[in-house]
Amino acid sequence: MKLIIPALALALFVGDGVELKTAYSEGAALRIETEATFKIETVDMTITVDGEEREGFGAGASSADTRRIVQVDRVVALADGAPVKLVRSFEEISGTGSMSFGDQEQEIEFECPLSETVLELTLDDGEVTAEVSVGGSVDSELLDGHHLELALAALLPDGE
Repeated sequence: MKLIIPALALALFVGDGVELKTAYSEGAALRIETEATFKIETVDMTITVDGEEREGFGAGASSADTRRIVQVDRVVALADGAPVKLVRSFEEISGTGSMSFGDQEQEIEFECPLSETVLELTLDDGEVTAEVSVGGSVDSELLDGHHLELALAALLPDGE
């Protein structure tokens, strides 16, 4: 959310004659670092059993997750100014979390099989296909859903 708000603010304050667009070029390397943090805490809870209200058992419970992705996209080929083939290397995919309930706390570390993996992404008949070029074998589900354009390009007007 922190990233979207400045992008929208910039779009609102851009004056006439200024054009926002994504300019890709063959051989360009685009480094994308994303970090997302989620925190939740139960501050009050009531339980009703058979119409009787009971003392809350969950007040004071909390959890937090932080996930980080660092990827580098190298544009290999373009068509009409948009990437049709790129090499995506995942330098870091990590996550940490914590859960607490009362005086008990548990730390968690997340791992992703795509960490330190390199993918070749190709646009073929309107569909993006992904193949592992460096790294071990990964579940085919992790190869689905990749996009060739930058995520913030979705905020630009059509054709920009």
